[in-house]
Amino acid sequence: MASLSMLNACLPAIIAIVALIIAIIWSNQEKRKRHSGSASSLESNTTEISHIQYLLDALDQAKAAGEIDNEPYENIKKKYIARWQELYQAVQPLEEPAQEPSEEHMDKLVTPQPVRPAPTPREPLTLARITRWLLYLGVFLLFIATVIFAVYKWESFPEVVKFMILVVITLSFYAGGWYVADRISRKGGLAFVIVGAIMTVFDGYIYLSAKDLLNSEISWAAALGICGVAYILIAIATRYKTLTYLSCASQAAAIYLVGLHFETVFNHKYETQVFTATLAGAVLLALAWLFISLALKRKTELSDTFKRPLISSSDLLAPLAMIYFTPLVISYFIRDQQIIGVSGLLLSVCFSTLIIIYYTVLYRAKRQPGYIYPVFVAQVFIVASLLAYMKITRYDQIFLALGSLALVWTATVGSMRKWKETEFLKEPLIYSAIGLAGLVSAFLAVYVAAFSIDSGSLRPVATFSLVAVLFVLAVVYVAIAFMEQTSFVFYPGLVLVTGSLAYFLIRVGVDNDYLPLAVVLLSLVFLVCAGPVAGIERFKLAATPLRIYSYILSSVIAVPFAFVALNATLGGDWVYVMRNSTILAYVSLVAFYLTALFLRRRDLLLYPAILFTTYLIQILAHKAGIGEDLAALPVILLAAISLTGFLMGRIFDVKEVKRPALAGVYGLSAYAFILSAPSQPVQMTVLLLSAAYFLVLAFMLVGPSVNVWLGLSAAALAVFIGLDYEGITHLLANVSFIAFYMAIFSISLALKQTGLTKIQSIGRQFFSFSVLYCLIVLALQAFAATAGVFPFWMYAPANGANVMMVAFAVGGFFYITAAYIYEKETLLYAGFLFFLIAYLIKLSDLEVAFIEWYSVPIGAYLITMGYMFKAKHQEYEVTSLSNTLGSLIILGAPTLAYMTIVKAPDVQIHALIAAVFAVIALAAGLMARNKVFFFSGILFLAWNAVYQSWEYVYALPKWITIGLLGLILITSGIYLERRREQFTQMLRDIKDRMISEWS
Repeated sequence: MASLSMLNACLPAIIAIVALIIAIIWSNQEKRKRHSGSASSLESNTTEISHIQYLLDALDQAKAAGEIDNEPYENIKKKYIARWQELYQAVQPLEEPAQEPSEEHMDKLVTPQPVRPAPTPREPLTLARITRWLLYLGVFLLFIATVIFAVYKWESFPEVVKFMILVVITLSFYAGGWYVADRISRKGGLAFVIVGAIMTVFDGYIYLSAKDLLNSEISWAAALGICGVAYILIAIATRYKTLTYLSCASQAAAIYLVGLHFETVFNHKYETQVFTATLAGAVLLALAWLFISLALKRKTELSDTFKRPLISSSDLLAPLAMIYFTPLVISYFIRDQQIIGVSGLLLSVCFSTLIIIYYTVLYRAKRQPGYIYPVFVAQVFIVASLLAYMKITRYDQIFLALGSLALVWTATVGSMRKWKETEFLKEPLIYSAIGLAGLVSAFLAVYVAAFSIDSGSLRPVATFSLVAVLFVLAVVYVAIAFMEQTSFVFYPGLVLVTGSLAYFLIRVGVDNDYLPLAVVLLSLVFLVCAGPVAGIERFKLAATPLRIYSYILSSVIAVPFAFVALNATLGGDWVYVMRNSTILAYVSLVAFYLTALFLRRRDLLLYPAILFTTYLIQILAHKAGIGEDLAALPVILLAAISLTGFLMGRIFDVKEVKRPALAGVYGLSAYAFILSAPSQPVQMTVLLLSAAYFLVLAFMLVGPSVNVWLGLSAAALAVFIGLDYEGITHLLANVSFIAFYMAIFSISLALKQTGLTKIQSIGRQFFSFSVLYCLIVLALQAFAATAGVFPFWMYAPANGANVMMVAFAVGGFFYITAAYIYEKETLLYAGFLFFLIAYLIKLSDLEVAFIEWYSVPIGAYLITMGYMFKAKHQEYEVTSLSNTLGSLIILGAPTLAYMTIVKAPDVQIHALIAAVFAVIALAAGLMARNKVFFFSGILFLAWNAVYQSWEYVYALPKWITIGLLGLILITSGIYLERRREQFTQMLRDIKDRMISEWS
């Protein structure tokens, strides 16, 4: 068991030594790899050249066999030849100058040959390499032998002999390291010395274990102190910097353990004082290292060994002590019971003073302004200690003290402008003041937020001290902004001024509901003051921040108030919104944005003015007792005012008004439509007025196309809502729809006769809308007839078929008339299609079984009319549309019949008729070389076969179906593979022939 415990104790040291030796070996391997890296890269390039050569040969063979077309062959070949050239240049010897390739050389590149570069000679096996490897191996074996000896023979020796053996082994490692470093290798000697350093700590462990002092912090501190001295002596002898680092780490650890010892001695009663004293000792140690490194500034024998490690260790230890001390300082602020006595105050001041001395000396040594910042942090530590000693626990007083310190730093900057000797303090003072003010502001924000959440009110926290804190911080930022001529520093100052004013109003008893009004008025003051300030040379820097912050401040109020009004609109709860304070806030917001528009002439400022005017009018309407269903009327009237403003702005060319007023027309109309949802009469009124506004804009040639469609859509929606509100019958609804789109069509005809190009363009929009509206109405009626989800007046089952037949017949008449007047041949076929649908509806209502006798003549008539129209007007390509529609009618009627009829005999008859028609279409396509007939015949015939055979195929066992499908695919694949060239040529010929000869 003792052997196992000894092995466990030695295991960390073994791992550390093995890791160190592996690291040294790896470092040498990396160097060797860097020497051989170029050879491996050369070999990789050569291999890739060989692969590219093989690919180019394969491409040539595929091209010769006709397996690849010319275009992809050339593209692929060009890409890989470019890559081959790049690799070829890379593997050429560096001595050969780069030359322009000749034409003969480029011809050879078509079949490039791989280049075999000369192999890079390996690094010779020198005596130094052999010695180095033997050295590493010897260190490793010697250490392993030591461990084995200690494990298996340890218990047979007395305690004194054990310790002497370890000391002798440790000194042997040190002596071996000195000898190897002096005679053979510095790296090998370092390996010996590192093992000796680890053994030194292990010796201390063995000694303390023998004396039963392993749990004594002071004993470990003494042992580490002795290790630190030993490391310094060995560093002097061997000139290894690593031992200097180890010595510094041992000294710092010794101070830490001394602190733990005294904390245990005082039984945690003076934990804070001991902790502070320990950190002060660490800073004092770092200061000592710094002075020693400065003493070694001149080039001496020990300068290389000690200067850099000492100063690096001090740069690490002093900031580490500050990091550990910072939470203690913060605890003074956030814990009311954290009070310190005289000893705690003295220790804190001592620690802070040492920090100030350390970084002052460091700045004097390195002349870098960054080392001055911790000096000001230490001043904050001193202030925090004084506040804790004086038992000041109120946050506003603490914040006031820290803000005053920041103000003192700012004033110092202002008073030292004539002192060139202290110029280096200017920037650190300014940034330290900004940082401290920002830190206080952040703590204050968290404190106020937490208090308001707990108490639900800000009135208890709004003391005059807090107002003073915010004002002092604001003065800090504003003063720095003016001194440094930096505009962005104004913004936190303005924020703090706002907070100071808000808490002052809360303190003097102003109702919280009126705070938004005060904030908006303050933003208005900032906006108004920005103009005069811009004209004063000394203060013009503040003009832009004042203006921008006024917008930000007003937006902070405007955004939540907009959501409040919107929530009241959607929820119907206007009790809170109709308060006098809320109304005044909306009035102030409107006044702010209108004033900003007057001063800045920016059209963006009119948008929020229109928005809050809308909310204000809506609030006043509710306050006057207007019902919820009539709330949209004031808004739609405001849209009329916005339209008037747009027209006036257009007449007098006021650019700041035109675009926002136009957007107001659209936005207010949409908002009024949303508000009018509870009442259909109000909604119809809103839609009709909106339609009037949009049409006025259209005839004023403001987006005529868009506004025509918006206006007519609003009118059409009003018609739908009116019909639903009146509960009109199916027949009267169709009459209304027909009258509506015929009226729009009549208006388009009237506008067409004016002779004015722009008015005629509007007329064409009327015409397009009437055509689309007719199509939508007919589609909705057809959908209502099949789905039954629309109001009853869209489709009444009792007489719905007759009414729909009339609707589609009138629609067909309308489309044919429109096609004739506006010379739109597409509408002609759509009119015929509507006539066909009306005819089919009637046939369905009469339960006619064989509709093919009616659909075939109609389809043939469409095809014939298309060819006749084409013969008369060669410039129109109408046959493609007429042939498509005719084919769909002829082939689609029997297809729909066999897919919808249930009786088996009728299904078979219709399927046979559909197959015959498909074969006729296929034959006609082949004879007439017409792609429409040909492909429609193929598609309908294939669908007929699939549909009719699906039940039989589905009834077969799945293995038969899947097996047959697999055999078919395999057979097809084999055939295509064997006949691939002929099959490809055949498809290419068919494609070329169809493109060139088929219509």
